[in-house]
Amino acid sequence: MRAAVQSRLAINRATVCTKSAHAKANMTAKIPQGAVLLVLGRKTRSNTRAPEEVIPVAKFGFIGPCRGDAKVMHPPAERLLFEHHVDRVVYLGADDALDRAIGGWAERLGAPKSEEDFLDEIALIALDAPPEALMDLLARDKQSRRLGDLAALPAPPSRAVELIGDRVLLMVFDKGVLDEEDVANATLIVWGNAREPQLRAIGPRVFLSPGWLGLGTPGHSALVECTEETLYCAIFDEDGAVKLEHRVALARGGKVGVSAP
Repeated sequence: MRAAVQSRLAINRATVCTKSAHAKANMTAKIPQGAVLLVLGRKTRSNTRAPEEVIPVAKFGFIGPCRGDAKVMHPPAERLLFEHHVDRVVYLGADDALDRAIGGWAERLGAPKSEEDFLDEIALIALDAPPEALMDLLARDKQSRRLGDLAALPAPPSRAVELIGDRVLLMVFDKGVLDEEDVANATLIVWGNAREPQLRAIGPRVFLSPGWLGLGTPGHSALVECTEETLYCAIFDEDGAVKLEHRVALARGGKVGVSAP
């Protein structure tokens, strides 16, 4: 019925691919040499255009490097997954904090610890519990499965890339390793090693960093949503309120400045 919890909650790791591999896939965007591709496997939501003209609707969440207890990433990551329903949450640190944070995370959500525990609970519920109890168990299990949509960056100085139509989303721990070609080909550059949240537009590109987590720093997180017409970026504070936001009109080339509510 389900994969084992350990494999089900394995951290998603990107695989290295080359420019030539993307050329074979008819990608028009230029991929930085040696970059890593994050494949989300998301569904494409389209309008009446021909399939080859469709730009996928995609939502990404980002959490910055964790300083101290890795479990401080639980609240912002859960907010991105369960309230904003992002396709993927990317951890921007250069360490193993995400691997450490996974331990006990499913149990935090109320999911059974193992396949056997899940089946035992199903068996008990099936005997005399109301239908709502079964729905609650399945909902908790569904939430724990979403932990499989957490991803970690490749080890520095590697970069990760996500393609959205002909737009390039470039992700890296230290943006100092990027060269002119990397920056020129990207619509959005997200990096991890900024202590404070950063969101600014420079020319046609947007630069974003959610800031650090832990050791007295507020638990900020970031969201990026790309549609056929707009690129929307937001940084949330530890309570989930929007602290900074920025919207770019992709289709018309116009843009709205960074704003703070």
